Amino acid sequence: MDHIETAILNCYGIQEAEQNMVFAARLTQHGHTIQNMADLMDLYHQSYSKKTVENIAGLPHPTVQKFMGNTVAVVGASRRFLAQITRHQNEVKYMSASLQYSNYSGHAAFAIPYGIMKADKEIQDIYKKSCQSDLDHYTELCALGIDHDSAGYATPQGLRNVLIISATPLLNPISYPASTVVPNVLPVAFIVDMLSL
Repeated sequence: MDHIETAILNCYGIQEAEQNMVFAARLTQHGHTIQNMADLMDLYHQSYSKKTVENIAGLPHPTVQKFMGNTVAVVGASRRFLAQITRHQNEVKYMSASLQYSNYSGHAAFAIPYGIMKADKEIQDIYKKSCQSDLDHYTELCALGIDHDSAGYATPQGLRNVLIISATPLLNPISYPASTVVPNVLPVAFIVDMLSL
C-alpha cells in the first residue's frame, strides 16, 4: 500500500521505559533495602547500561518487561490492515479512527494493495472504480440520514484509517503467520520493528 505514514509518538518514552524495566527488575532484588520513598527513588535513578537492558529483556520474567511500552501512530493503512494487525497480538493496545463517530463523506481515501499497484492499469482501474463506488454509496447513505456507523458497512476494506498502537516491545507483542498477512507483510513488519525498538 502506498501513502502510509508512521511515527513513534513517545520517542522520549523509550528511555523512560527502559529505566522503568531496569528499576522493576532491581526492585525484585533490593526490596529489603527500601525503607522509605527516598530509598525507592535512589534505586529508581541508579544508572544502567544498554547491556543491563538487554540482559533483563532476555530473562524469562515478562512482568518487568511490561513496564516498557512504545506507542506508534499509523496513518493511511487500510481497514483490512487494521483487522489483520489487531488479531495477532499480545500485550498490545489499539485505538483507531471510528466509522461510528467520523463522517468520511468527501474526506475518504482508500489504500491500494501492492498486488494491485503492480498489476496492469486495467486492473488498477477496476479496483479504484470499485472502491470509489463504495465510498460514493457511503456518502449517499449519510446524506439520506443513515448514521455513520450503519453507512460504514458500505465502505471498502481499503478505506484508509488512523491507528494508534501501544505495545510492550520486548515481549514480542505481535506475531504474524506469513500465510495470514501476505497482502500486508511489508507494512506489518515495519510497524512491528517500530514497536520493538
